Amino acid sequence: SSKFDGLLGLAFPSIAVDAVTPIVQQLIAASQLAVDVFAFYLQDESGTGELTIGSTDATKYGFTHYTADVLYAAVTSDTYWEVALTSIAAAGTTYVTSASCIVDSGTSLIVGPSAAIASLMAGIGAVYSTTQGLYYVPTASAGALPSIDITLGNSVTLTLTPSSYILGASGTDTFLGFEGSSMSLWILGDVVIRPFYTIFDIANNQVGFAELA
Repeated sequence: SSKFDGLLGLAFPSIAVDAVTPIVQQLIAASQLAVDVFAFYLQDESGTGELTIGSTDATKYGFTHYTADVLYAAVTSDTYWEVALTSIAAAGTTYVTSASCIVDSGTSLIVGPSAAIASLMAGIGAVYSTTQGLYYVPTASAGALPSIDITLGNSVTLTLTPSSYILGASGTDTFLGFEGSSMSLWILGDVVIRPFYTIFDIANNQVGFAELA
């Protein structure tokens, strides 16, 4: 029932369905790319997003997407774009240490082990809605939500402000972009990718993040 024709795989050949070589690796093999990277300037319905293959920060529209230095986390497994998740902390409390995560444009939310997500959500005052299948806080208290720091590897800390992880409000409830799962692996989806210019660097086997312009 979904209104799309399929999925464009942008991860590594080792997990490709039917052993089909992904399109970016095909372009690399054919020497079609100036630089072996692809990058997302991912926006919501209020803005125009961009996927650039073979370069970063295209300027053909007369503007640049990011201004700060790019911080890189090394890929730890050539499957998904998997990197080391060092910690997740909010308001001075650390909820996650020493885990693995994947950076995934095909996932809308931040997904993690159910117990860890429940602990983080309780720590920031959110509860689970069985009706909506999402965590929420009363809209009246949404202004008190803290920023959440996600540290990758040894040197990349991504700070998510509440505006980054709030999905929207319905009535008296404000819903948040977190979901629990039975997997041990964390998935950093669009909630993490959207606030940053995100670079998938095949040449150097790393994922980069930069502040948006």
